[in-house]
Amino acid sequence: MRGLVHAFVEPRIRVNLWKLFNDRLYCGQVAHDYLNSINSPLANSYSYCPICVGHVPATYKHLFWDCPIINSFWIIVQNLYQRMGSKSPINGYYDLCTFIDRNHMNDIVMVVEDEIIYNAFDAIWCTYCHILSIINGTSNPNRDEEWTNLITSYLHHLITHFNKSNKHSSLMLPYHLHAVETQVAYEHKTGQEKTHHPKDLALQPNFIAKPNDLNNPQVQAYQKTWARSDASGTIVHIDTRRKFKFYPILLPQIPHPAPAPR
Repeated sequence: MRGLVHAFVEPRIRVNLWKLFNDRLYCGQVAHDYLNSINSPLANSYSYCPICVGHVPATYKHLFWDCPIINSFWIIVQNLYQRMGSKSPINGYYDLCTFIDRNHMNDIVMVVEDEIIYNAFDAIWCTYCHILSIINGTSNPNRDEEWTNLITSYLHHLITHFNKSNKHSSLMLPYHLHAVETQVAYEHKTGQEKTHHPKDLALQPNFIAKPNDLNNPQVQAYQKTWARSDASGTIVHIDTRRKFKFYPILLPQIPHPAPAPR
């Protein structure tokens, strides 16, 4: 899990992935078993998938891959990789715990490709938390209506969250590139050099990116990642300056059921 420790991603996403890998993520059957142990009336709301018809057990595998709407979302993620001239490292649920590689932190292209997976996972998790908050809001007189509306637009919510996270990640690229170049998140050194390297970095002036005036290495990094084939954006020229413009994923017309709440 060293690769997860060094990943260029928000700490909460790292923590949630670690919990998923160790059967500690508070959702589905894990949440049900805990709530049942303390006799909570909310336990049953976590037993089954909140968006599937019938009583489909809410296993991690189902919530993060097998659920039809979630699977449609992963197809959209895979299509984004194809437009970027790459291939998604996630082709099944168990790939979530195998794609993380510590060596990726030394390659800006791999950093970005990993970020996309982290952002997809976070979109699924946050949207799930949102629908469970509605389900458990028993005092809300509009609960059933809000639940049904969210199920109907679930894929839209996933993509909206995914776009927001990807835009943030794309704007962070100059900082990630600087971290790769200065070997902040990857230990190349050995012996005393490894000991002195963090001290040398601490003495360096703070790096401040200029998103509206990108330099050549930053433009090249964008062209190899987010702006490749204009998949998620493009480089815009304003006078003599260059900046990155993000393109959100549009909601495709993928047929999926809109089940009523249980």
